[in-house]
Amino acid sequence: MCIRDRIKAGQNSTAKVSLNDCLACSGCVTTAESILLEQQSVGLFMQQLDQGLPIVISLSPQCRVSLAHYFGLSELALHKKLGAFLYNHGIKAFYDMNLAIDIAHHLAVKEYIQRVNEDKNLPLMCSECPGWVCYAEKVVGESIIPHMSSVKSPQQINGIIVKNFCSIQFKNENVVHVTLMPCYDKKIESSRAENEQFMKKEVDIVLTSIEVIELIKELEQRNESIPKFEETVIEVFDKIYQEDKGALSEEYLLAQYLQFEPLQHQEEFKLYIYHPFRSSSNSYLENLMVSAAKYQFNLDVGFSDLK
Repeated sequence: MCIRDRIKAGQNSTAKVSLNDCLACSGCVTTAESILLEQQSVGLFMQQLDQGLPIVISLSPQCRVSLAHYFGLSELALHKKLGAFLYNHGIKAFYDMNLAIDIAHHLAVKEYIQRVNEDKNLPLMCSECPGWVCYAEKVVGESIIPHMSSVKSPQQINGIIVKNFCSIQFKNENVVHVTLMPCYDKKIESSRAENEQFMKKEVDIVLTSIEVIELIKELEQRNESIPKFEETVIEVFDKIYQEDKGALSEEYLLAQYLQFEPLQHQEEFKLYIYHPFRSSSNSYLENLMVSAAKYQFNLDVGFSDLK
């Protein structure tokens, strides 16, 4: 078959575009935006749930704030209410992502100190935002890449922990990890090849705040016998948490993570865990400045001193 015939034969074929094809530009490679998002959708979540696969959900603090505002609840009440609602519909675990943020801070400080000691690839640039990463790779070019941090984002760090330890806890290697995030670009991040372990994604599905609201409505319509979100009692979350704390608590994930860290690193990490200061951008700069002041100048600087 000649080239012309092959082109004609393929004219009626449907184009399939994955998230890996996204260039993070101002437009879209197709007019059907849904094609890009078909791998990361409420529909896919429902399919996995219907198949009976163990679903583990990680909630980002930014998404929690948005949903709390939308439903007129405090952050704590939203966390418990959403967790209880999703438990009622069959998920296996519901985690706060703050632990992963603390781990990311710790690793970022270690990387900064190493670069200062080696006087190499400074300044250090945060690489948590996938939109910025794509822009740097596609537009800025090779000159900026060595300066970008090699630390994974909290979403992917939590993915590593969940995939490694929840599969053991639930005795199932097919754990589906779902993250609830504030930004659509996190879908692109989760689909990158470097965010896979042994041919399995660290994060299988990313849902934005808007999609979480859509998911709640979908679950309410499909399961009318289960209390609706507004009717869900937050004490249900406390009860489940107490009955199976070993599998559901952030303390469990932390304990599993520290097993693979040298004792010295375990002690260092205690300085960063559950830090009271955290901004909407996860406070990378603030935490790094406080740590750098101590390491480079032996100055004890508090977050309140930063201006």
